[in-house]
Amino acid sequence: MENIIGKQFGRITVVRMFKKGHALMCEGRCVCGNTTNSQSCNLKSGYTKSCGCLQIESVTRHGRANTTEYQIWESMKQRCNKPNRKSYKYYGAMGVRVCKRWDKFENFFSDMGKRPKGKTLDRFPNNCGDYKPSNCRWATWKQQAANRRK
Repeated sequence: MENIIGKQFGRITVVRMFKKGHALMCEGRCVCGNTTNSQSCNLKSGYTKSCGCLQIESVTRHGRANTTEYQIWESMKQRCNKPNRKSYKYYGAMGVRVCKRWDKFENFFSDMGKRPKGKTLDRFPNNCGDYKPSNCRWATWKQQAANRRK
């Protein structure tokens, strides 16, 4: 039994070792402060890297997944990139794209900010152009109606 107490594997530092049945287990302290138990072989192989916080961070870095802005961003991408969406024929099929910068929600939110109450995402001044910072605004329904494609 190799003593790995005090050694760090990914985000976990081993604080105690113990047997559970035939498995050699490690109690570890994650850098986020949580305590977790893992098999020593999973720590040494790199299979276990954290208490689970690493996966949560990689999925929701921005913490805004349940916001209106995130839903608008997701819908914008789908209109342009998913041929099975009803609205694709009016966007992606007509060549409307989302700029590379907006592949990441954080960049979209940084450029557009919080959606003002009663406003929606509008491509302006070029209503046939791509979704990008220089061609998008938050607009009222009345402004959008005046900006429709012919």
